[in-house]
Amino acid sequence: MLSLAVPGCYVIAGICAYAAVAHMSAALRQPRQPAQQVFALACVMAVFMLLTLAGLFQSSDIAELSGMLRWNIACVLGFEILYLWFTVLYSGVRSARLAVVFGVLLGVLLVRNFVAPYTLQFAHMDVVRQQWLPWGEVLSRESGVPSGWAYATAVLFPLALGYQVKIFWDLYRRHFRLADRVMLITASIYAITSTEGVFARLFPDLALVPAGALGFVGLIAGTAWALDRNIRMSLRSAEARFRSLVEQAPFSVQVLARDGSTRMINRAWEELWQVSGKSLVGYNIFENKKLAERGITTLIAQAFAGEVSQAEPFVYVPSGQQPPADPSRERWVQGYMYPLKDGSGNIREVVLMHRDVTEDRRLADSLRASEERFRTVIEQSPVGMAFHRNGLTLKVNATFLRMLGYDDPAEVCDKSMLLWIAPQCREDVAARLSRRPSDEAVDDTYETQFQRKDGSQFPVLIYAKSVMISEGQLSFGFMIDLTERKDSDDRIKYLAYYDSTTDLPNRQLLANQLKHAMSSSVRTGQWSALLFIDLDNFKALNESQGHDIGDLLLREIAGRLTATARQGDTVARFGGDEFLVLLEDLGEQDLEAAEMARNIGASLLAELAQPCFFGTQEYRGTTSIGVTLFRGLDQSVDEILKQGDIAMYQAKNAGRNTLCFYDKAMQHAIHARSTMEAELRKAMEADQLCLHYQIQVDRYGQPMGAEALMRWMHPQRGMISPAEFIPLAEETGLMIPMGRWAMEQVCQQIAEWQRHPAMRDLVVAVNVSARQFSHPDFPAQVKHAIQTHAIAPRLLKLELTESLLLESNQTSMATMATLSDIGVPLSLDDFGTGYSSLQYLKSLPFRQLKIDQSFVREIHSSNSDRAIVRTIIGMAQSLGLDVIAEGVETTIQRDLLIEAGCRQFQGYLFGRPMPVDKFEADIHTRHTL
Repeated sequence: MLSLAVPGCYVIAGICAYAAVAHMSAALRQPRQPAQQVFALACVMAVFMLLTLAGLFQSSDIAELSGMLRWNIACVLGFEILYLWFTVLYSGVRSARLAVVFGVLLGVLLVRNFVAPYTLQFAHMDVVRQQWLPWGEVLSRESGVPSGWAYATAVLFPLALGYQVKIFWDLYRRHFRLADRVMLITASIYAITSTEGVFARLFPDLALVPAGALGFVGLIAGTAWALDRNIRMSLRSAEARFRSLVEQAPFSVQVLARDGSTRMINRAWEELWQVSGKSLVGYNIFENKKLAERGITTLIAQAFAGEVSQAEPFVYVPSGQQPPADPSRERWVQGYMYPLKDGSGNIREVVLMHRDVTEDRRLADSLRASEERFRTVIEQSPVGMAFHRNGLTLKVNATFLRMLGYDDPAEVCDKSMLLWIAPQCREDVAARLSRRPSDEAVDDTYETQFQRKDGSQFPVLIYAKSVMISEGQLSFGFMIDLTERKDSDDRIKYLAYYDSTTDLPNRQLLANQLKHAMSSSVRTGQWSALLFIDLDNFKALNESQGHDIGDLLLREIAGRLTATARQGDTVARFGGDEFLVLLEDLGEQDLEAAEMARNIGASLLAELAQPCFFGTQEYRGTTSIGVTLFRGLDQSVDEILKQGDIAMYQAKNAGRNTLCFYDKAMQHAIHARSTMEAELRKAMEADQLCLHYQIQVDRYGQPMGAEALMRWMHPQRGMISPAEFIPLAEETGLMIPMGRWAMEQVCQQIAEWQRHPAMRDLVVAVNVSARQFSHPDFPAQVKHAIQTHAIAPRLLKLELTESLLLESNQTSMATMATLSDIGVPLSLDDFGTGYSSLQYLKSLPFRQLKIDQSFVREIHSSNSDRAIVRTIIGMAQSLGLDVIAEGVETTIQRDLLIEAGCRQFQGYLFGRPMPVDKFEADIHTRHTL
């Protein structure tokens, strides 16, 4: 009996093993040949596939056959996965997604093959079947019920093989190379025979001979031949490219044989040496004495021994020429020797290259100069600089040494960089350094403390940077002394929260403490109190003794408050002459807390009432203290401060040098006052203000003039009394624009009345407040109004309050003189209610005195009032002044005034204040009578 199948498997396995060894060796000799490596692995897989196939043919029972079949199928699938991978690498397809899909699916089949009880092929195996080949050889074959996975394999395997054939077909169409055609043919034959093998496993009756093995032989032989041809073609192409590269190289290239002869030169060599290549016939480089003197021939010999070397640069002088007299025109050349190895790794030739390094030397000179400048910059830098490697200090500059108090760089170099870090900071800095990667460039900025040689410490800002150089990671840092900046920052923070005069907490810090006290009282249930302290008459001391003495008093008060307050209480300066004391933990009962706050406040009052001495000068002052209690978060910080302020003003109104608790009624009054102030400002813009006129008559009842009285017609509240809004306007400064408006309105009205016979001689009186009168532009305003409306100055009378005489100074006297020169008469209003100086009254240009209504009201029943009125009238007559009495409401009052010598009157007896239209009607009525 002739045996061919089993021996044939062994023979083919040997061929595949040879192919695997040959191609793996070629791949190792020529790196970057992944296709060869994968093909070698595929050949190894083919060896195992053929060996398991031979074992399958010789199996005697189900168990042996099942094991051989499992490994045979695994090798077939593994070979196909590897050859599919080889196909992708060999062809260089741009998208290998389909190959990946096939590879993943084949891998799934491979896993299933090991999991299934009867391999991937069978759901159940019956018996070992004997197959007779045509030449009489008997083979053992598998027999059983095919599994669903076997049918899936029968579909997937041909598709994968067809995909490989398509790739080789596309490759052949792109290049039309002979090797690609052979690959296409062998891959097609392998696809056909392997497909036959797959179906033969499913349908054993169809199998005649193991054609799959023959396909393997063809595939491996064709692939091996194609790869070998491609390598040979690549070597020829590489040699051609090498010659082209040498020829086109921009520097001189000379290829030398071992005997010293020249194998190849390029045009750059001829141009550099100015020698024709024909002159090298019979030339031996080892016999060149000049090159031997420069050591070039020795280096060439070392290159043939396998060393890459380079010669020292030298000045090149072309043959037959003299060296240039100017060194800047010298040309420098440097030689490089490289060994050339063949495919076996043997050195057959040496490449001698010469390169013009003139520009390189000039650049090197420039770099050396730049480095010297860099060193100078480092040494003269105003910030400290240090260079480190592996945690040790390499170099520092002079500024760094000065910062740390060292004289010699040797004291810090080659030592740990942590030595000058303050002990309490070393652990943190060491941890920061340990987190830096050792093989990457790093930027890091942080603040820490340095310790000088004498042990003193100071803050620094470190900007550290690490770079990778040939020796490894190099770190360098810039160190900036932050002492001055820290001092400035601390000073700024101090000024933000403390008063510079008294060193007490300021308003901002007090507000923070107040918020904390409010939150704390929520947890503890304890009451707290705020004492609002104001120094009485501090302004007078400041103005009379100067601000220096005032600051001394403020510091003295701050010290006394701090010393008298309890430990833990907060004493703050609120601003100006105002201080605050925050008392916490006063108890859970409000009465108890109030009593404790009162006692502490009384102690403060007593202490602050003690005399202060500034040199030999003694000062006794008093204070007014407002107290407000609070607990919880029901009120805001601003509300508590406002309550303390209100309570303090209550203390001032109570006579000063006392203590008052916050009263809600006063807060309501202040709120109403603030509301009225806002509405009064709007009233000026909304034309809610108007003028009413009250008639002034002589002893016969004939009109002589009128007094202009300001009224406020509120849109909701109706007519508001002047007694409510005039004092407010005085205090807030609104009286200045309101007075200017009234002056313009009166002058305009006088201008209109000058055109009517019955009213042309009426003199209109306007009240002028002290603040309005003291305004520098007041005389100019009056003059401008008179000229604008073209009225006679005598028809405008200005009524000044008696308080002006008390504040009379050179400025106010000059203002009165200017108004008198303009021709405007001045009247002294409310005379007799103040403490007027007769000397001032004598020297000031008044034309009229106005007896206050308080003396007129009781003139019929009070002998003293009648005496005062007679005295005023007699004094006025002696000074040549007119007298007018206001507030005349009865005929008895009028008759008594006439009897006393008064000739002009104003009051309800003659007419109430009325709008201008009614006033004009009244005048016309009186005129017609």
